[in-house]
Amino acid sequence: MISRKEKSRRALMSAHDGKTAGGPLHVPGSETTLIIRGLRPKTRYFFRVKCENTLGESQFGAEVAVTTLEEPPSSPPQSVKATPVSSKTVNVTWQTPSEDLNSIDGFYVGYKMQRSPEPYTFKPVEFKHSIFQHFEVGDLNRFTEYSIVVQAYNSRGAGPPSEEAIVRTLEFDRPNPPIMRQYFATSKTLKLSWEPNNHPNAPISGYILHHRIEGSQWQETHLTGDRTAYTLHDLQCGSSYSFYLVAFNSAGRGNGSEIISARTDGSRK
Repeated sequence: MISRKEKSRRALMSAHDGKTAGGPLHVPGSETTLIIRGLRPKTRYFFRVKCENTLGESQFGAEVAVTTLEEPPSSPPQSVKATPVSSKTVNVTWQTPSEDLNSIDGFYVGYKMQRSPEPYTFKPVEFKHSIFQHFEVGDLNRFTEYSIVVQAYNSRGAGPPSEEAIVRTLEFDRPNPPIMRQYFATSKTLKLSWEPNNHPNAPISGYILHHRIEGSQWQETHLTGDRTAYTLHDLQCGSSYSFYLVAFNSAGRGNGSEIISARTDGSRK
């Protein structure tokens, strides 16, 4: 039972690290509850209470511990960028808000066609516990503008969304590697032939032939996209050469073909 002579109560609190987090807080002796605001989410606090009147102060009562609830992330992801990878895929990068590093379970990456009235479609992304994050969004429409947003989330819900990033998928994909067919050698020339590895969404604008004599640096020869053969001239007789072919278009260079080795006729001087 609380004496009527109590004039006030004094409360002290400290965080889990043992440092004083606030107080003393004075409460009228008639009060038996106190709401403390401005605490940190998901933090363990310790409280002690003692009484005061005109005659002095009592000892502190038993210490009470309580952990505040987790809150949704408070800040949006920063520096959101989206870069087209192909006609159906974009790569999204962003930075984790530093103030929420310890309270994030993952992210939602949302996407929709630009200016569409439809809501965003969200994909969950695991948090990699670093500042820089990335995720590839696939199964998109070719040569189409998309709006991208990112939200951090935890067990209490999602935080505010980032500013939207606008990206357009590529019109074409990068070409497939050409298929090398055969070569014909003389003492001074090598004639190469190949077959285009065509795909409807990956037209071929041209080729780059990489070639070198054994032990030297690669050289490049640019060829038009309608060619399926080429002859290298003024080579050294009796020498080993390596070559491979790369197709390209407006989306960039594709992967190279297999590397072929051939030797010109004759013997080296």
